[in-house]
Amino acid sequence: MNTNPNNNLLAATNIYEYFTDKIEDIITMLILADNRADQNSYSGSLGLEFYIDTLKRERDKLQSKVFRFLVIGDKNRGKSTIINVLLGEELLPEGAVATTAIPTFIKYGEKKKMTLYYDDNVKEEISIADFSKRHTHSSRQVKKAEQKYKKTRLRQLVQQGLDRVSARSQLAREWINKLIGTINYACLEAPVTLLAKKIEFIDTAGLNNSEIENEKAFGYVKNCEAIIFILDPNDQVSLTDKEYLQKLLDSQVSIENIFFLINKWDNVEEADKQDIQEAFTINLAQALHQEPRAIEQLWGYRIFTISAKNALKNLNRRKACQGTGFPEFTTELSNFLTYERLSCKLAQPVKVTKQVSELVIQIIEQRLAMLQDDIVTLSEKEQQAQPYFAAMKDICSTLEQQVNKIQEQSAIAIVESYKKYFTMACQNFSQNSLNLPNLDKIDPKDRDKFTKQIQEKIYQFMQDKFREWNEQSQAKINIKNDQLKIVFHENLQKYLQYKETIQNILVTNNDAAISETNPHYIPQNPEEINITNTSSKSRNNWIIAGTTTGGAIVGGTMGVVTALSITPVGWVVVGVGVISAIGIGIWGWIWGHDLKQDQFRQAIKKQLARKLPEILNKKKLTLLSNHIKSQFNPWYETIKLMKDDIASLEISLNNLISQKHQHQVDFTLEQERLAKIKTNLTIKSQSIIGEYTNYITK
Repeated sequence: MNTNPNNNLLAATNIYEYFTDKIEDIITMLILADNRADQNSYSGSLGLEFYIDTLKRERDKLQSKVFRFLVIGDKNRGKSTIINVLLGEELLPEGAVATTAIPTFIKYGEKKKMTLYYDDNVKEEISIADFSKRHTHSSRQVKKAEQKYKKTRLRQLVQQGLDRVSARSQLAREWINKLIGTINYACLEAPVTLLAKKIEFIDTAGLNNSEIENEKAFGYVKNCEAIIFILDPNDQVSLTDKEYLQKLLDSQVSIENIFFLINKWDNVEEADKQDIQEAFTINLAQALHQEPRAIEQLWGYRIFTISAKNALKNLNRRKACQGTGFPEFTTELSNFLTYERLSCKLAQPVKVTKQVSELVIQIIEQRLAMLQDDIVTLSEKEQQAQPYFAAMKDICSTLEQQVNKIQEQSAIAIVESYKKYFTMACQNFSQNSLNLPNLDKIDPKDRDKFTKQIQEKIYQFMQDKFREWNEQSQAKINIKNDQLKIVFHENLQKYLQYKETIQNILVTNNDAAISETNPHYIPQNPEEINITNTSSKSRNNWIIAGTTTGGAIVGGTMGVVTALSITPVGWVVVGVGVISAIGIGIWGWIWGHDLKQDQFRQAIKKQLARKLPEILNKKKLTLLSNHIKSQFNPWYETIKLMKDDIASLEISLNNLISQKHQHQVDFTLEQERLAKIKTNLTIKSQSIIGEYTNYITK
């Protein structure tokens, strides 16, 4: 019987290793083939360096791939215990690390140790025991120390003139700083089997910590395969849970990527379980903007009831975890990684391997066709091909200039639109924007409750504004990408025709090639080529990863830039904390000055104007500009592939001429060697494609 639920998670990592090894086999074969090509009797290197490097990059991506899980939820919900169960041993101090507000990365290491990373780029290595002693406390100790500190400090802040709302906000930040000092995050390493298989966890601070720490937790989302969201059976989706689930949705996290664990299910009375499950269904439906029927289907698929403490006890006693909910949860998590995430992650390496194999086979066929040419013939062919090589290089330069121009224009335009949009949003903000009641009618004793509601409304108002701006920016980037698609389509058609012409020069009998009456006539000027005659059925239509002749020429690699990758509603760029600060600062100031209704409009505008620099500061604008520019990277990658393609053709031809200058090539022997490489490469490539096809159709 499988007593350890983490065994379910190992299946996905084994698939990665399989495909990594297969790609490594092809790399080794190509390196060996090219290294032997310079021996006597052989025809010289095929110039495969660029293709080998391309395969190495895909291999390295697979080798460096980490399955990372973000464990998130409010304080004291058993996050550390859950991670310990998944790890298969009691590694994290329970009831301690979870209450520190220090995000903890758990990854593989040859020995158990904790490394603390401070804000000033200083790091400190300590033992797990020392870390627990110096930086963690029990929940009761933390609460007691926190209450004592805040009671004294709140009085001081109020005496200094701060209203209670602003004072509480400042206290939250001060307490976190007092609790953890300048520690940014911690990294726990251990020689655990699961971690050795490239599975990592991020144990976040509780969600009721400061906005700064909450922001930090959500900054990790984009680097994780899945979110493990911990819920409390006694509070069926709290307001805090709803707020953070909304942030996950705003960060474009699919519901499919969130696993909800209702921990401490063993503490629930049997008679209450059905009612609690129904309450979770209704509340999750509201939080996730789904119909209750859709949420009902997630039970046992994305929603699980678990008992982490019982599971850990069973593991320590080497007993099975049946009845704790973990076998069911880890089985579905493994299926998710294996059949949903992996199929996407493997698609690019498999596709690149197929295309590189076809390109290399093409080069081998060209070499076979030229083996019996003498040096004079080869030199003449090289001279004939030079104008077309030059024309292909000019195309690369033209495309690069176009991308540079559009990239710069886009960054400037979107940054300016960002500044203008939010300046206008703040200037036009009014009471009507929030649909508020008359402030004069708010009883002073209800101000704290009312202020919290107002902060949520301001948060939603700014969130809506970010969405509007993001949609406008999305449209602008799409227009620019459409322009580049047209430019690339036109130039790639010409590029492909030039390449086909070069290939015809190299593989055609030289006497026939120079005859204008011959149907295989090669024009002496690249401009003579009529690009409308490019054959989409040509065996030479592969040029770069993801591009072929015909309508699909801008697909594949270039297709990924169709969508704007600006983080939705700009959380990474502008930060959630800025929005919260606006709400707290404005309303704390208004209550502190006891403003009347007729003074409200001008007061809120003045406070928004003071907060506006936080949204428009130079650092954020620079981040935004760089982020926009990065959206054009796939176009540059495509140009690089084109340049590598040209270089490979030239190197292969030059190597053959050089080799024939030095000694006589044994035609029969070389033909056998090249044919064997072609056959083996075909077999290995088809094997990878076949395995991937079988894998995704299971």
